[in-house]
Amino acid sequence: MAAWCLGFAAVNIAFQVTGRFASGPYAELAAGLAVMDWIVVGLKLLGAAVAVLAAYSRPATVMTLTQVAQSCLANFPTWWRCQL
Repeated sequence: MAAWCLGFAAVNIAFQVTGRFASGPYAELAAGLAVMDWIVVGLKLLGAAVAVLAAYSRPATVMTLTQVAQSCLANFPTWWRCQL
C-alpha cells in the first residue's frame, strides 16, 4: 500500500516537474492545479507513512480481559492483588 501511495505521489511530482498543465486546455488553471498537486502529494506521502506505521508491529501494552483473568486465576489465593 505504501508503494502505491509513493508511486502515485511520484506521478504528481512528475506533473509539476514537466509542467504538464502549463500549456493546453488547462493553462489558465495551472496555478490552482499546481497547488492541488502539492496538496495531493502531501496527502499521498501521509498515506504511505500511515501504511508503514500500520504494518509496524509493536508489543501490546494493554492486557486483554482474558490475560487479566488468567493472571488472577494463576494467583488465586491472592486474587485481590490482581493488577489491571
